[in-house]
Amino acid sequence: MSDTSIRIGVKDAVSSAMDFVRDMYEGERLRDLLLEEVEMAQNDDQWLVTIGFSLPKEESTSILSPATSKKLERQYKVIAVDAVSGIPKSMKIREA
Repeated sequence: MSDTSIRIGVKDAVSSAMDFVRDMYEGERLRDLLLEEVEMAQNDDQWLVTIGFSLPKEESTSILSPATSKKLERQYKVIAVDAVSGIPKSMKIREA
C-alpha cells in the first residue's frame, strides 16, 4: 500500500464488519453482537476486526428424553476489512 492512499478509520472498519456479520447471518437470532478486538494487519492493508456473538444451540436434555433445551453458543469471527475501500474481504473463525 502506498503512503498516499487514504485509509478508513477504525470506527468505519468496525461498522463495516458488524454490517457484514449481520448480512452473513441474516435470519439467525444473533445475540450479544459485540466488538471483541480490532487491529491493523502487519502490512497495513486491512483492519482485522473480531466480532463475538451468541447463537441458540439445541441440545438434548437427556438420552432417554426427546425434549431439547436451547443454550447459547458463543462464536468469534475475525473479519478482514480492506483499509482503503472499507469492504470486508474475509471472515475466519477465531477460537475463544
